[in-house]
Amino acid sequence: MKSYFVKNWTDKSLDTFERNFWDDSTILPQWMKEYFVWHRQERQKIKPSNWKQFRYLVMRCLSTDSRCGGTADRIKTIPLTIYWAVRTKRILMIYWSRPAALEEFLVPPVGGIDWRVPNWLVEHIVHGQYAGAVPAFEKWLLNSTDVAVRSKLQSYNGGSLYYNEKVKGPKFEELYHDLWRICFTPSPQLQKIILEKMAQFGINAGNYASAHLRGLYARKNREAGELRRMAENAVKCASNMRPEGPIYFASDSKVAVDHIISLASKKKDVTIVTMQREYEPLHLEKSLNWQNHTASDYYDTFVDLYLIALSQCVAYNIGGYGQWGLWMSRNASCFKHHGTRVQFIQKCEWTIFDKVTERTYKVTGKNESVFLPAMNHEAEEIFKSNISNDVESNNDYISHSVDSVENSSLIPVWMIDYFLWHAKTRENLREENWNIDKKFLVMQCLDTDKKCGGLTDRIRPLPLMILLAARSKRLLFIQWTKPFPLEEFLVPPAEGLNWTLPDWLAPNLIQHGPRVSSLEGLVSKTSQKDVMVIRTLYQSNNYGSIYFNNQTNIQVSFEDVYHDLFSHLFLPAPPIAKIVDKYLKQSNLTEGEYAAAHFRVLHGRKTRQEDETKHVAINAINCASELRPGGPVFFASDNKFAVDTINDYSKRKNLSVFSLQHTEEPLHLDKAANWTKRSPSEYYATFVDLLLLGRSRCLAFNSGGFGTFGLILGFNASCSVRYFSKKIIKSCPKW
Repeated sequence: MKSYFVKNWTDKSLDTFERNFWDDSTILPQWMKEYFVWHRQERQKIKPSNWKQFRYLVMRCLSTDSRCGGTADRIKTIPLTIYWAVRTKRILMIYWSRPAALEEFLVPPVGGIDWRVPNWLVEHIVHGQYAGAVPAFEKWLLNSTDVAVRSKLQSYNGGSLYYNEKVKGPKFEELYHDLWRICFTPSPQLQKIILEKMAQFGINAGNYASAHLRGLYARKNREAGELRRMAENAVKCASNMRPEGPIYFASDSKVAVDHIISLASKKKDVTIVTMQREYEPLHLEKSLNWQNHTASDYYDTFVDLYLIALSQCVAYNIGGYGQWGLWMSRNASCFKHHGTRVQFIQKCEWTIFDKVTERTYKVTGKNESVFLPAMNHEAEEIFKSNISNDVESNNDYISHSVDSVENSSLIPVWMIDYFLWHAKTRENLREENWNIDKKFLVMQCLDTDKKCGGLTDRIRPLPLMILLAARSKRLLFIQWTKPFPLEEFLVPPAEGLNWTLPDWLAPNLIQHGPRVSSLEGLVSKTSQKDVMVIRTLYQSNNYGSIYFNNQTNIQVSFEDVYHDLFSHLFLPAPPIAKIVDKYLKQSNLTEGEYAAAHFRVLHGRKTRQEDETKHVAINAINCASELRPGGPVFFASDNKFAVDTINDYSKRKNLSVFSLQHTEEPLHLDKAANWTKRSPSEYYATFVDLLLLGRSRCLAFNSGGFGTFGLILGFNASCSVRYFSKKIIKSCPKW
């Protein structure tokens, strides 16, 4: 097959990765390996400002889709889908919302291909026209000029016949094992369950046979006697391939499983194990009231699949599931097809194990090593560049910024639940249904507002807003038009809460519903079920922290949650990320390894005497050095004279103090003159200062909320000193 990708690839593109697992494969064709490199390279370039420049092939199943098929129907076709992605030079992605996200069960492995769709991209590429039949889909795909083409492809053979006819080289079933491992590994919770079951059953990867019976394929029930005969025949066929056992039995029929449990207790010459269940495993497509099930209710389906795939040989019958497990295994040539829908294909008898002719089997290794490590939400290529690919990348900074909520020990369960609900509800938000059974809480600052407050006033109350939105099941959005949209400065992380207001929805909400500015009004209005839209411009000197901390069952304080929460809500926009990264490099500052001092010179006043400014500024860095003896210290201020003073002082004294060079005073979001004539870049310094304060370990601060905001964003909010309030309240010894 012609290669489309290798000419654009250089070794430099993989500097941040330890290895490519596809390089370990001796059977995957070169064109496929080149696509994986290209896929990784292109995926890193995608960001909110340029996503339309790329083309996508999306395997999807949405809650609104009438039919998606079972587990095998949805993703068994992966070799054929990758072939089409190569032919059309599209970035392959997979997205499920029914019955749950695929990532609840399967995730990309580290060193593999990352097929996930970040939250901010979902609304752009997942929804819309799709095709499900192979001929129709291929025709549409090859002729489409759309940015995104969506597939709900289903084929009884997984597309293997078509693939083997069209593609030269290794057959579909021959390369499936290696390809699957590069695309998927069980989610951490599933890995744990699978390994626990293997330990419980005493089976090791590659050292047992499996038998699968699809007893209820295309029917709701089957006569119990027939199910028992079919189940026993399946296990007998497995014994033909591995007489000494053990044999793992899996089925969608509880009658069949119960019979094998009874049989295993009587059969002493071979070990038979199976999952004892109260109910049949849930089918992804056919389970009733799927909206009321949790992801864990479907785990058994994936546990069975992997226990089949990790066996040495497989006996299977009708449907795609058992054959799928065989293709995933290391030895797709060791199988028996024991039955169809209406009859036995191969009637088997027990094969008795003869120790004299005992065979030696190759074992894959310890069970703990059979899975590649899961790519977590901040792993190698979690769209580090989705927001800041044009940044002179400081990987430590970016990794910290995209910490996922699952890795946070402080974000409480109720807040995580709200984030998941928000993502799912936002995903289904459409122009035709936005005002049906949906409610909103919008944090606004509009051109028509006389006063919105500074940066801290506007976004520091977010824990309170999330609490009120979660209680009332409201979608939380942030909408600024003054001085510019917040997205000019901060954007949602790929895996974070997407607070951006869709363009089509903004006109509907901008003047809809009551505008509330008081805490009492917010608490009252959000609790009213008949109030669809609540807009707020809430400001308070405690930012809602007192109310938040006084609530029961919140599990964490306002101050303690903020560091982790901010990382889940915000990333710096690319120009700001570039400045921050460049500054950290130039100053040789490491996140969490420096102190900071903030001096709000003009809080509550227009001017301050230069002598006083100089004296207080020097005291500020002395206090910071007391928190972290020897420094380094980052100094920030709203006053250019204060910054210049510290720069001169630290050079003369040879102190390890750093600050941003300002050509003018950093602009206050609410107080800048002629704000309608300014550009977003004129406000960057305010955000850069905050982010650098928020990366410090300890902080010295004075008046206003900006310094304390940086403190609670930082690594240790208890490591602080307030040195000034109307006058110096702590005079610190010289550095």
